Amino acid sequence: MNTPLVSVCVPTYNRPKTLERTIKCLINQTYKNLEIIISDNCSPNEEVEQVIQKYIADHRINYIRQPVNKGAIYNFNCVIEKAKGEYVMRLADDDWLDENYIETCLNFLLHNPEYASAYGRAKIYSTEEKFVRIDVDIDMTEDMPQARILKFYSKIQSNGTFYGLVKSKYVNELIIKNELAIDWLIVARIIFLGKYKMVEGTHCYISEGGASQSTDHLTASFNMPPFTRAFPFLKVGLNIIADIMRGSKVYKTMNILNRGKLGLKGALIIYKRFNLKSELRTGVKKYIKLKLQKKQGPGNGTVNNYVTNYEPKN
Repeated sequence: MNTPLVSVCVPTYNRPKTLERTIKCLINQTYKNLEIIISDNCSPNEEVEQVIQKYIADHRINYIRQPVNKGAIYNFNCVIEKAKGEYVMRLADDDWLDENYIETCLNFLLHNPEYASAYGRAKIYSTEEKFVRIDVDIDMTEDMPQARILKFYSKIQSNGTFYGLVKSKYVNELIIKNELAIDWLIVARIIFLGKYKMVEGTHCYISEGGASQSTDHLTASFNMPPFTRAFPFLKVGLNIIADIMRGSKVYKTMNILNRGKLGLKGALIIYKRFNLKSELRTGVKKYIKLKLQKKQGPGNGTVNNYVTNYEPKN
């Protein structure tokens, strides 16, 4: 059997209890050829270090402790940049996987080389570890990349697709920037490059805690500009257009006119799903209020989980 190295990238900050659960689910995976990269963003809680030391004897763990808190975005990207595997995935320090998750996803990819990524159905839990819902499952199996992307934007909610197993040749597309819904943009890029499959028989468990619990909390946690905080879905649509037009190199295989059409179609899907008209009505007062507040500095690195988690509005 082909047993390629799989890199699992875990940024962490100050959550020893859930981090231990995450580590346990990884070392107990039925697929054993793993590289488990953990980067602690200088947690003040000594228990984080104690948890790491309990498992550091496992040769598959590559532990990094940042000497100072370098911000959440830096820590997210640090673990991705250290990955050496033929396949790569990220996992938040408060999320966990079924023990057969990596093996199931990898087996599918090995037998279906036209697919760029595979992921298991996501189950969403509250911070009290109570079951909330099952995330929507999306198979992006269309032959046309544009069709796959528009399908993705028409269905995406909690973005369990973000925790898919991805071929390492796409690793540069996994780099995070401080943009609203960057996780959606990242998945869309990979979908453009290849098909995306939700495999049966395994699950990823996503906590609604951290920055993913609401639009307001997400934009505030990353100290995003007042415009983004007041008009989040307007900004998401604009980010989709910008990423397709000039942000990502993966779309350069299309001419500029077709890129513009695809970006606009994607943005219009988001505006319809999330009721842009209502946002525009309520956002003006919020924008003025935020502009009058004292400007904040860069994100403080206390966020560990960057999954855009939005429910469509009627």
